[in-house]
Amino acid sequence: MSEQHGAILPGVTPRGAMRGADQALTTAFLLSGFGLVVFVVVGFPLPVALVSGWAAIVLGVLWFERVAPPERRARFHEVVRVGAIAGLCATVAYDLSRLVLVRLFDLDVWPFAAFGAFGDALLPGAGRQGWVRVVGGGYHLVNGVSFGIAYTGLFRRRGALVGIAYGLGLEAVMLALYPGWLSIQALREFTQMSLVGHVAYGATLGAVARRLLTPDPADVPPADDAG
Repeated sequence: MSEQHGAILPGVTPRGAMRGADQALTTAFLLSGFGLVVFVVVGFPLPVALVSGWAAIVLGVLWFERVAPPERRARFHEVVRVGAIAGLCATVAYDLSRLVLVRLFDLDVWPFAAFGAFGDALLPGAGRQGWVRVVGGGYHLVNGVSFGIAYTGLFRRRGALVGIAYGLGLEAVMLALYPGWLSIQALREFTQMSLVGHVAYGATLGAVARRLLTPDPADVPPADDAG
């Protein structure tokens, strides 16, 4: 590795620095959801938050592609690719599990009601036209995939149980925001539906990531980096 790579951070080995940068970049994909949190809590425009977040991700990736050694770039590409696939599969499991639960038990909630609210936040003043709900559905899908990339970057091949814990963390954020934002009346049924969905999301995410991501010894911190 060149001296340029070795001078990234004082006191940190190039291998450790690149591993940290790899994880920081994939964690940054959570910004797609964090923008919604900022919008709901303080009213900051969601489109501005999303553009800012994705611009930061793009700049970070461009930097990483320039300074990281080829083997770390290849690993980063694999993590993003596998995370996107796992996130897509998990989002399908999330939506299907909620829909099945609602239909099976005739719940007074609709699993896709938030799509219209997402669309309104992204396109304020556009009204609840059908295409606005499609835009909201697209944002929902982007979030599911982005959260999958973040998970895979952070937890690699940890499996379904860690995935479920990750999904329950997302569930906690949703329960803190959605009832007040969407004026949800059937809170108990909404919580049941959301819980089932996030367990399905996390289990699928963890299982698919473990299945598709190849083992990498560099994912385990070496002894000289651990201190």
